[in-house]
Amino acid sequence: RFRPLASTLENQGFPEIVCLQEAGELTAVVASLPAVIIEQYSFFAARRETVLLLRKGMHGTDLPEEQWRDQLEGSGKQLAWDMKADWEANLEKTCVVSAHWGEQPVVVVAAHLKPSDATSAYVVGLRRTLEGFPLVVMGFDANTPGGKQAAFGKLMLAKFLVHTARPSSQLTVRKQRTCLQTQLS
Repeated sequence: RFRPLASTLENQGFPEIVCLQEAGELTAVVASLPAVIIEQYSFFAARRETVLLLRKGMHGTDLPEEQWRDQLEGSGKQLAWDMKADWEANLEKTCVVSAHWGEQPVVVVAAHLKPSDATSAYVVGLRRTLEGFPLVVMGFDANTPGGKQAAFGKLMLAKFLVHTARPSSQLTVRKQRTCLQTQLS
């Protein structure tokens, strides 16, 4: 079942960081994954859906939740009632790992985010929570249609480097994807 994933990773030269959304069952079946994936990667999972694969040489470990989750939970409690559920869902599907990219300490974040007004504020809040770390790499599936530029505008105002797909070239399975997203079935 996971042979297409193994093939894609191998064809890409086994990237250092791989963010997988809607992959919660992956951690439950690690033993049945193709050996090439198990040999190359360490697995980290959010509470729901999101899985982060880091090349074993990056020496990844889960970042303690008190260094990020507690602050975000507190911020979410201050939101209007209609945004709290989406904020909490985003929090459940966020994975944060401490690692090393060569000699450089790095925090790697993967998240599968809700198409909601709470999402931009959540991402900005997550960035602020992790501000004290020297390098933070974030990978998101924000479920934001290409026409909703307001979300990207908020991220740019928060000094994010945002990459978006070329409009006509990355449309698959009814979703616009960046050049780094791959759809496997």
